[in-house]
Amino acid sequence: MKPNVEDLKKVKLVDQVWTTRGRTFHVACGEARLTIVFESRKEVNTEQWHAELRARIGSSEDFFSTKKDGPNQREALRACTRAWQEEAASRDLFGFDWEAIEGLLTAVRAL
Repeated sequence: MKPNVEDLKKVKLVDQVWTTRGRTFHVACGEARLTIVFESRKEVNTEQWHAELRARIGSSEDFFSTKKDGPNQREALRACTRAWQEEAASRDLFGFDWEAIEGLLTAVRAL
């Protein structure tokens, strides 16, 4: 089941949770719910960030997730969104307004 395209353009931060390793954000896009997880991965002499995206629509079982790493949170998120878009195109999954989501996360100083 795909959500209404107009609903996906309306993004709203529902909740955010801080942990010792990172942050989790719950974003609503109409009936779709997106969970974004950022975790710090400290390697020798470098700091990497891990991002994970998980989503479902309404009460359906339509669920998808992707995980990627990057040198910072923004790049890790962008790597996830690219993977999501590729998978969405090949599997006819729902999409999100990734620019609006990135803008929302920037507004709350998550990126």
